[in-house]
Amino acid sequence: MERALVLGDDMGVFLAVARSLGRRGIEVHVAPADSDAPGLASRYVSAVHVLPPYHADPRAWLASLQALIAAHRYRLILPCNDSRLLTLRHHAAELGREILAIPDEGVLATFTDKAATRALATRLAIATPRGRLLGPGEQTSRLIAELGVPLVLKPCRTYEIGDRQEKVMARILRTPAELGDALETARVGPWLAEAFVPGEGVGVSVLAREGEVLLAWQHRRLRVAAETAGSTARVAERPDRRLLAAARAMARASDLTGIAMFEFRVDRRGGRSALLEVNPRFWGSLPLAVAAGADFPALLWDVLTGTEPRLEARQSRIIARRSMSGEYARLGDALAQASGSGARLRAAVALLAFPPTLFLRRRFDSWAADDPDPYRRELRQLCGLALGRVARRLHLART
Repeated sequence: MERALVLGDDMGVFLAVARSLGRRGIEVHVAPADSDAPGLASRYVSAVHVLPPYHADPRAWLASLQALIAAHRYRLILPCNDSRLLTLRHHAAELGREILAIPDEGVLATFTDKAATRALATRLAIATPRGRLLGPGEQTSRLIAELGVPLVLKPCRTYEIGDRQEKVMARILRTPAELGDALETARVGPWLAEAFVPGEGVGVSVLAREGEVLLAWQHRRLRVAAETAGSTARVAERPDRRLLAAARAMARASDLTGIAMFEFRVDRRGGRSALLEVNPRFWGSLPLAVAAGADFPALLWDVLTGTEPRLEARQSRIIARRSMSGEYARLGDALAQASGSGARLRAAVALLAFPPTLFLRRRFDSWAADDPDPYRRELRQLCGLALGRVARRLHLART
């Protein structure tokens, strides 16, 4: 039996990858950061291994991973987020690039650097937001004169090797004061400033081989935890031909072999769109893609192991899914941040309306009829969090 090692533990990407490969009869091992992650209850997880935190001791992390590879002879190692993708890239020579489920160096150089991604899009006449790299001593007034407000500051690279923080997030600034503070506190590394583009978040995900797109799938964000964070609810939709043409052009120009998600902002009323970024890894809406029939992890396994991919299961179902924990956190944050009695009442009603939906199992990323335990564990953990929140409020009310 062939084995895979999945680096990750979240309820979205990791669980979808483990289920997809497990259903193919591949033995799935995982090295999580969180030993209590609900996804570890999956019937498709055959073994759980512990790696030392990379930021604490890179050499110990590398030695531990090399020992796992020697002991279990993994066919592929699959990362589930930016930090693990870039760490594997950094140690590709020592680990053996042929077992790493990551794109080649040219693709990574282009798509893990947002400035390089913009440059390729510009060369291909693909629309991006107005923007530029920040220089030393940037002035708030100058940026606002160029790009207006709100504007977006985003790191060219979301993760730096060895950083304790796993991802540096983009920020949307709406006032000169907010922008001034952000410029003063921006972390080390190149940053982009871009004009804010109104519209909906749409992702076009592809599997490609030597630049040829073999499978394409599209989703639209319905709700987000924060404006620059991932979605907590999303819906599958048929690919937009213009967005798909842009994704195909970039896959071809970069000679992509592997998977990537092209993130766009789309103004449907105005008929305009702009490419925001490209993620050359699995993406947060992956559970929805797999449920809709676009089985990217198993198909990526085929492409990288030299098997002709089974493309008969092309995505055709238009369904919606959401993250249970993500939706609960979003609703809780909305209540905590609400100002004014009317806003607080609306936020409280929305939060109270959430528990009954938990029993509509098919709506959630963690549910699968052949693998129910991750959903059950996530539900138990969420109930514990909710009871803790109520207990704290009651305690505060008494004091």
